[in-house]
Amino acid sequence: MRAFFLRRALSYAIDRDILTRHVTGLGETSAYKIVPPGVPGHPRWEADAERLTQAEREARARWLYARAGYSREHPVELELRYNTSTPLRRLTLAVASMWREQLGAKVTLRNEEWKVFVGNRQRRVITQVFRGGWIADVPDARNFLANFRSDSLTNWSGLHDREFDAHLRSADEAVLLDGRAQDLADAERYLVRYVAAIPIYHYSSKHLVRPEVEGFVANPLDHHPSRFLRLRTKP
Repeated sequence: MRAFFLRRALSYAIDRDILTRHVTGLGETSAYKIVPPGVPGHPRWEADAERLTQAEREARARWLYARAGYSREHPVELELRYNTSTPLRRLTLAVASMWREQLGAKVTLRNEEWKVFVGNRQRRVITQVFRGGWIADVPDARNFLANFRSDSLTNWSGLHDREFDAHLRSADEAVLLDGRAQDLADAERYLVRYVAAIPIYHYSSKHLVRPEVEGFVANPLDHHPSRFLRLRTKP
């Protein structure tokens, strides 16, 4: 339970609105769940953190931190690993600062070149926290959630949880689409509550499209096949 309280404290202590407005600043939206909005068929639900103000989240973070057995006099020591990138350095510095300010945590940043970072992540080199991101190749909630399945090659977190795996297995075996969607939603709720990962923001895409271009439709995968695009003919 100690690690569980600590993970939740770290998540609540992050001010996602500050990060998206002043650190990333590219139109990202704050994230409290794994699956981004707009994925077809995925039920909408509200995470506990979304119902709170940032002040309430920070107060809960400090309470959970104490429940985990830590304090400013006896702080947790964390290593935060990230790959070489100026924007990511700004992001990790901001997150580390929030953890220090709200909880008193001692955070060491470890920067690695991309290939080294990916290799260490795949080999699950010991570190407390590392950054990660995911862009789905199909518009399906399972594409995001399967990264946490015990036997997944992309399970960089190293999570091995029978209950979560059971939710995914139930979704795979579901006969009806509604039942499958509910199983995937239950799997996501479990991940968010367990804090297998700390969602921070959802990516955004920006395009400059002339008014006479037709067939350009926004979609979660940001795929725009040219066969569907055309120029509006003049009347």
